[in-house]
Amino acid sequence: MTACEKIEAMEQKERMYNQARGRCKYCNKALTFGDAQLAHRIPKHKKYLKKYGAVIIHHPLNMVITCDKCNSKALLDPATNPIQATELVEEMWQDMER
Repeated sequence: MTACEKIEAMEQKERMYNQARGRCKYCNKALTFGDAQLAHRIPKHKKYLKKYGAVIIHHPLNMVITCDKCNSKALLDPATNPIQATELVEEMWQDMER
């Protein structure tokens, strides 16, 4: 990850943390910015980056703020949840068209 990408990721985390009002999406636990995790719903695996591209994998709709215990609850792997993952990808494409 380049320095520029690290800055962009930190800015995205800050925006999403503020939108979530500093709370975990799943358990609603109050989080400090340092404890908050930016979880990918469709995982940031090489195969999914190749299939969908970074524009989908790093899209705000594919990310949620979680605590460390709830991070795995965000997972929406297309291999195990193909319908929900397809719906999410379609929602992201529609969002980008606006």
